[in-house]
Amino acid sequence: RRILQDNGFANTYDLVYVPRNPKRNMSLGYGFVNFLDPSHAAACIEVFSGRPFGDGNEDEPRICSVTYAKKQGASVMVDCIAAMEAKQQARARRRA
Repeated sequence: RRILQDNGFANTYDLVYVPRNPKRNMSLGYGFVNFLDPSHAAACIEVFSGRPFGDGNEDEPRICSVTYAKKQGASVMVDCIAAMEAKQQARARRRA
């Protein structure tokens, strides 16, 4: 959220989801943002596409790729997030 706010996107979204690896407590390298207006999404794509990300300690920082989601809307995203987390929990139980 902070990176969105620091780049002029404060108050332009109602949902941010960045899945994390619970064992490493690190991002899985992707996330979802539900913008309140399509123009905000277009601006985000313009600002972040191709931008290097990282904390400066990597040999090669990750390059950001931003696209529109196939499914749109906060309520749809919440349902998709719940399904993804359920799958992750099921995989974790199988591994244990």
